[in-house]
Amino acid sequence: MGTRGGGLNQFVPEREEFIRFTGDEAHPRDLISPAITAIAEDGSGRLWIGTSWNGLRIWDRKSGEYIIAKHDPQDADSIADDNITSILKDASGVMWVGTTREGINKCLADLVKFPHFKHDQYDPLSISRNEVRSLWKSDSGKLWVGLDEGLDEIDERTGLVRRFRHDPDGGDSLSPGAVSALFQDSEGRVWAGTDGGGLDCLIPRTSRFDHYLCDPGNPATLSNNRIHAIRPDGIYPDILWIGTHQGLSRLNTRTRRFTRYLFEASDPTSLSGNIVQAIFEDHSGSLWVGTRSGLNRLDRSSGKFERYVVQVGSPPGTGPNDNIINFVHEDGAGILWLGTDSGLNRFDPRSNKWDYYGTNEGLPGAVVCGILEEESGLLWISTNRGLTRFSPGSGTFAAFGLHDGVQGDQFNIGACFRSADGRMFFGGVNGFNVFRPEGVRENPFIPPLVWTTLYRNGQEVKVGNLPSLPRSLKLLSRFDVYSFEFASLCYIMPSLNQFAYRLEPRDREWISLGSANRATFSRLKPGDYRLLVKGSNPDGVWNENGLEIGIQLVPPFWRTTWFAIVVLLFVGTGIAIVVRMWMRLRSAFIVVGERADSVIGSYGLTAREQEILRLILKGARNKEIEKKLFISASTVRNHVYNIYQKLDVRTRLELINLIAKDAQKKG
Repeated sequence: MGTRGGGLNQFVPEREEFIRFTGDEAHPRDLISPAITAIAEDGSGRLWIGTSWNGLRIWDRKSGEYIIAKHDPQDADSIADDNITSILKDASGVMWVGTTREGINKCLADLVKFPHFKHDQYDPLSISRNEVRSLWKSDSGKLWVGLDEGLDEIDERTGLVRRFRHDPDGGDSLSPGAVSALFQDSEGRVWAGTDGGGLDCLIPRTSRFDHYLCDPGNPATLSNNRIHAIRPDGIYPDILWIGTHQGLSRLNTRTRRFTRYLFEASDPTSLSGNIVQAIFEDHSGSLWVGTRSGLNRLDRSSGKFERYVVQVGSPPGTGPNDNIINFVHEDGAGILWLGTDSGLNRFDPRSNKWDYYGTNEGLPGAVVCGILEEESGLLWISTNRGLTRFSPGSGTFAAFGLHDGVQGDQFNIGACFRSADGRMFFGGVNGFNVFRPEGVRENPFIPPLVWTTLYRNGQEVKVGNLPSLPRSLKLLSRFDVYSFEFASLCYIMPSLNQFAYRLEPRDREWISLGSANRATFSRLKPGDYRLLVKGSNPDGVWNENGLEIGIQLVPPFWRTTWFAIVVLLFVGTGIAIVVRMWMRLRSAFIVVGERADSVIGSYGLTAREQEILRLILKGARNKEIEKKLFISASTVRNHVYNIYQKLDVRTRLELINLIAKDAQKKG
């Protein structure tokens, strides 16, 4: 029970007493002052405690971990308001936190697959800054984190953090600039490559650094002060290979002397480019050097390089697909995997065969920043668009994003490390992730599905009591387009929920909709159908039972059998009437024609008009009159018009009736 000023109280029924909790050892009176306004338990059994003005607390009663979560204006991921009003855990495990001024906050809590570590101004044991440029984990349990400014040493056993910063007044402090490369040797020395400050070596059990800087006039010094990579030599323990912005440097740590390997335009056996971003020694002892101008293999005995570069017009499969090489890794089968600015490259040095994997094959981002291999042979790849797991056997990718706990979309080149215990570390612009690959599992939550809207020709139709629909619907087929909209009630990352449908008996297979949640049908034939819909959570766990509704598509009345019969009867009757009238008219023509000569001459018609009138009385049509008299259609029409005017009639039937009456009077 939460109180106002009395902390959190737990009632023990067996003893009929309360146990009071006001904070952990480091914050013993944390919950004394603010009123506790909400309490909920997450999927891991941790208590979420909301306060009236001092933010949120998350207390793990088993481990004793006590997290203080408060609003941080500099951190977009922090809680939006410190005034907590309510806390709820939904069916999928998402935690919802209501606040006074900033609405509802969503937290994935223990649903994240990748623990995320970043700077927290309320936690003195968090890392100093968020941009992680390099990582190294020592066997002694110390995690070294190179930042865009400075270096942090984290003791994983105690949680204590030791911070190293540049001191302009201290000659033996860390050099200025980002720490872009790290390595700890067998003697415990930590080598830190900086972006502009040269190479630093932390003397064991001290806070003092030795500095190795570039002297342009001395070829036995570092070739450039901007360092991108550090790699120990697998054969000679006193040798370090340093990738710089101006070539490759080989350091003998015992003599402190450097050997430089530079690009020479006139020497095709020199380094292909001077900006060295990646160094890797394979199982045979060959040293591979990735530059922004291609890949190189060093012949140690001669000091010469074999180049692997893509040229304009080079056919695919004969070299890397991009000369910007960010990372090099060798798998257990001796295959080299290269991270480039245009995707992932697979290179078999024995057959000189190249294969490429880009965004079209499922890679989330084209820029590959780091590659680590787990025991099973799967590759974990950081990119400029998130983290992905790649199966070399099937050639398939499984992408992970913010909803999985990934630090952000943008990872940093070379900021990755696999520790001796199998854990993987990846750093980016918003901290770093650490995880065990075998512990990354899909979320088993099966999301419920509901209907949301029915549309007819784009207009919403009110039907049933949504989100439920009747077991069947009767719809008119005269409306061409019907759309059924639905939703998967999984709020981990709704945009990644997937859907599929099948309209029986039309469809035999499921039709994938991707993340679209609407099935649209047009110009369906009248009949009985059954619409089935299934949906998934972001990890592809499907609700196979899904939704089902029967649809009876009724034809419009003009397409029904009874309407066709009525039309046929109507048409048949009309034809019979027309035929009967025509027969009567034909008979009238014959009768009148026999008596016509006695009256035609009395109407004042011209000879041509009399001739045309006699033909009309014989049943001739205008076309027949044209042919009979060899005159034009317009001439026939003019004569017929004159006849109608002189006899004061409007139709042929009136004309025949008039002549018949006049002939009868004369007869």
